Amino acid sequence: MSLNLVSSICYVEASAATCTSNGDDVIMGLSSSTNAHGALAGQTGYNNVLCCDKGGTSALTCGTANVNKILGLSSTTNAHAE
Repeated sequence: MSLNLVSSICYVEASAATCTSNGDDVIMGLSSSTNAHGALAGQTGYNNVLCCDKGGTSALTCGTANVNKILGLSSTTNAHAE
């Protein structure tokens, strides 16, 4: 499954290592490839990850007032999207 954002393509990968070796960024950890809870990208414990190809843009960080926010999480781990 792919998600198209402005100049980005996002997909679920089975490991962070595979995501980054493809040159993409880990956006968040996922408890499963479907119907999953999420975690911040830096948290450990989830093997699946949401990866995004930035399309040549700069780092995927939230700007002032979250202008480029992809999604929020209810907690740092075992979280729901908001």
